[in-house]
Amino acid sequence: MKKSIRTIGLSALLTLTLGLTGCGQSPVRNPFAGRAEPKLGELPPAAHSKNITKVAWSTGTLSKQERFTKLIPYVSGENVFAADHSGKVVALNNKTGKKLWSSNTGKKFSAGPTLVDNMLMLTTSDAKVVALDATSGHLLWETKVTSEVLASPGGKNGIVLVHANDGSVSAINAKNGEKIWVVDQSTPSLTLHFSSSPVVVGERVLVGYSTGKLLALNLHSGVIEWERAISLPQGRSEIQRMVDISADPLVVDDTAYVITYQGKMAAVNIQSGNLMWEREISSYQNMAMHGDLLFVTDNAHNLWAINRQTGATHWKQSALAERYITGPAVVSGMVAVADRGGYIHFLSTHKGHIMNRTHLSGKIYQRPISVGNELIVNAYNGKLAALTVAGNI
Repeated sequence: MKKSIRTIGLSALLTLTLGLTGCGQSPVRNPFAGRAEPKLGELPPAAHSKNITKVAWSTGTLSKQERFTKLIPYVSGENVFAADHSGKVVALNNKTGKKLWSSNTGKKFSAGPTLVDNMLMLTTSDAKVVALDATSGHLLWETKVTSEVLASPGGKNGIVLVHANDGSVSAINAKNGEKIWVVDQSTPSLTLHFSSSPVVVGERVLVGYSTGKLLALNLHSGVIEWERAISLPQGRSEIQRMVDISADPLVVDDTAYVITYQGKMAAVNIQSGNLMWEREISSYQNMAMHGDLLFVTDNAHNLWAINRQTGATHWKQSALAERYITGPAVVSGMVAVADRGGYIHFLSTHKGHIMNRTHLSGKIYQRPISVGNELIVNAYNGKLAALTVAGNI
């Protein structure tokens, strides 16, 4: 596999990376696109009928989203930042939903925003990284990278990290947009239209690749400190051999939890890269955690609770699979998932029972974002809503 660290200033060859695609392949933008929207199954019963949520605020300030997107709202303190594909970016008060500012940039955003040093970082479908002032929305700088970016940028201590679809990772100076280093990794000819965001842990950057490998890069130089194969490609066809790490690594203390598409879930020691445990399970959605349990929605839309110390199954909930649920969030001691019918379901963290649900207008493809006892929900129709969730019942 080709690996290189390129000095800044060399010309880059823009690699054509379609969603679930490659050279000679028909473009399929994600595991479900290109198919008719599936008919949703019946709602399974919930243990309690009393509504445990209250809509704190709701706004339709953004345009209609794509069905599957990495344009995910970002919450910092009392601010919520969100963007759409038309280039609109908004800042809202997390408690009231009041608009603080709005900026129509005209950019074709593909992922973000992320907050780095009071600057909002977003990426575009024409391979640019864009920095906006978080207090006003004013454009500060933009920088060209090697390929379209479908993962939210990461960053820390004045360095922005961007994982592009061609496998490259770029470190960018947050003050002026100048590149510090670029690391190249080869990619399979067929990949998902999702990428894993770089996660900064101390002086390391953890990046999951479409090859099924997790790499630790030095934050300041880009040197590869270790790499760990989570899943190896298997099967005869390119589709069967896809083992993308599209979910972001979930870091707890000195352990990174990683999951691959059509592959495995694993716990990896951050210092050494050594494997602590692994098990068969497949997902492209981000995980959540509560205590010693990891929660993950698999490719078949079953919800799992996994012991993070051992990798053993604590429970599996399949009753919501035909509702095509999102990835999980943890709020008020419960696990929350949304579905394409606009429902948010609340489950017991301990047993996986469906405790309650509430309904919002609009299909939901993105997992809710948990902030204290609130959920921020981003619907397909462009509406943002904040739900206040009562304690576990």
